[in-house]
Amino acid sequence: MENWKKTFLIIWSGQVFSLITTALVQFSIIFWITKETGSATVLSFAAIAATLPNIIFGPFIGVWVDRYSRKMIMVLSDYFIALFSLVAAVLFYYNVIEVWHIYVLLILRSAGSAFYMPAMQAVTPLLAPEEQLMRVNSVNQSLFSAANIAGPALGAVLISFFSMQIIMLSDVLGAVIASSTLLFVHIPEIAKKQNVKPNVMIELKEGINAILENRGIAWMICIWMLCVFVYMPINTLFPLMTYNHFKGGAIEMGIIEIAGAAGMLVGAVIMGYFKFENKKVTMINLGYVIMGITLFSSGLLPANAFIFFASFCFVFGISIPFFYTPMMSIIQATIAPEVLGRVFSLFHTIVMAPSLVGLLATGLIAEVIGVTMAFSISGFLIILFGMGSFFIPALMKLEISKP
Repeated sequence: MENWKKTFLIIWSGQVFSLITTALVQFSIIFWITKETGSATVLSFAAIAATLPNIIFGPFIGVWVDRYSRKMIMVLSDYFIALFSLVAAVLFYYNVIEVWHIYVLLILRSAGSAFYMPAMQAVTPLLAPEEQLMRVNSVNQSLFSAANIAGPALGAVLISFFSMQIIMLSDVLGAVIASSTLLFVHIPEIAKKQNVKPNVMIELKEGINAILENRGIAWMICIWMLCVFVYMPINTLFPLMTYNHFKGGAIEMGIIEIAGAAGMLVGAVIMGYFKFENKKVTMINLGYVIMGITLFSSGLLPANAFIFFASFCFVFGISIPFFYTPMMSIIQATIAPEVLGRVFSLFHTIVMAPSLVGLLATGLIAEVIGVTMAFSISGFLIILFGMGSFFIPALMKLEISKP
């Protein structure tokens, strides 16, 4: 670990290109869907397509992440994403792209990310000292946030001057650069059990037991699952909130994306600068409460209060590193490295699976309850989850135990 800073610098230098082009493509695709259809149902199906690989294959992906070279899994995942971004560019070039093509594209891109994310999260504690995990996760969050500032900003401009195929090709370039830089770093491999025949179900059970044996971790994942369940339908409604309620266009949608990402960057810097030792669980719960307040307040805004909506999105962004960064650090420092891939893939699956129900109901929520009321209800529930978390003994014990 003596050269951990150099290693992460190389990884981050490549990832920043991939993150920016990914954010650019995601913004452009969402705007394209919103402009072409104006349908909450279509947006919700797009979100479902992006979550399906994690839900269906997530637990088994973790087994492969722990069994094989995590470095090569990350490299191949980036190349896999680049391949299908190239296919999408060709479809846009020949003007034969349809909504169902977008669904397939999102599924395949998500499949690549479903391998990449647990692999990257699992190698982090192998590369950085334990006392630096919060800082490393904060930098990761900062890069993600900075990319989500640059991506929508570029998207709002480029989509007016360039074709979608050019935007999709930029994602190919970003993925190739990111995967290439990984080839120049050494990532330690976990020692494998000798003379043990690989068994997917046994290995999967080991990952499940690693979560269940720590009640604090189990509760932490459960609360986050509930928050995601009520938030995911709202996440797909942000474009319609901007487009329909506030009568905005690509520029206004870009402003909202940038405001949220800028808030995430500020939150990540705060979490990286202040270590918050023995306050990690408090920061997680506080992050939920802040997130809920911003959503609840956004639902109360009149149509002429777009500037306040952007401000709430900025504060909303600040709240995300408050709960996500310490959550990742707690898991990385508490769970044994040899099962981290399975734990993180299970984490993503457990969290995302129930949200599928909410996503399926997004169109109904928008039409029956209304977009603004849905924001307020979701925010109120998340406030309750955050406040209630302070009264769960097993969860709060994580505050005083390792890490």
